[in-house]
Amino acid sequence: MAYLLTRPAGVPSVECIARPCRAVRANTTTKYGATPAQIVLAWHLSQGTIVIPKSVQAARMRENLGAAAVLLTPAEVAEITDLESGARTGGDPAVAAHSQM
Repeated sequence: MAYLLTRPAGVPSVECIARPCRAVRANTTTKYGATPAQIVLAWHLSQGTIVIPKSVQAARMRENLGAAAVLLTPAEVAEITDLESGARTGGDPAVAAHSQM
């Protein structure tokens, strides 16, 4: 599982568990032979986002590194970006007070 510690504005939230997200995930994971976490990490990398995935398992760390080999097409990047629902599961890091961090 990949976790993003801070999420800039415009980054899809974890609310994308709906059917459209599953369809994108199924299409891209099958096409690239990658895990859903690798697709999410590849999307972040394609946006130039610094991604810090959390894992203590060596196998998962190797899996996360494999995301660098997944090169999404511009259309796939746009399709994933369009999943943004505006919903957030936590505070917006862009406006959070330093005392909240």
